[in-house]
Amino acid sequence: MLDLSDSRTLRPLVQTPASEWGGWLSPDQRWLAYCSNVSGRGELYVALFSGGGRRWQVSRDGAVQAVWSRDGRELFFRNGNQMLVVAVKAGANLRLGSTADAF
Repeated sequence: MLDLSDSRTLRPLVQTPASEWGGWLSPDQRWLAYCSNVSGRGELYVALFSGGGRRWQVSRDGAVQAVWSRDGRELFFRNGNQMLVVAVKAGANLRLGSTADAF
C-alpha cells in the first residue's frame, strides 16, 4: 500500500511467509478480501484494510478469486468451476454466514 500523503512510504497490506494474491476492497473500504496459500492451498481470507493482524478464513475447500456484492453484504468466490457465496455482516468483528452455491 502506498500512503498518498507520503509517496515514499510503502507497506504491505498482508505479509506472511506464504503467497497472497488478489485483494478486493469492500464497498465501504473497510475490509480486504484476498487469497493466500498459507494453509497449503489457496483459500479466501478477509482482514481489516487498516491492518491489525486479525484475519478470518472464508473458504474451507479452496478459493482463487473473489468479489464483493455491491452492498458489501455478500462475498462471492470461485473454487475451480464452482461459484460460491457467503453472507458477511461487518461490525466491530466480521461475522460470516454459511457458504452456499451462488447459482
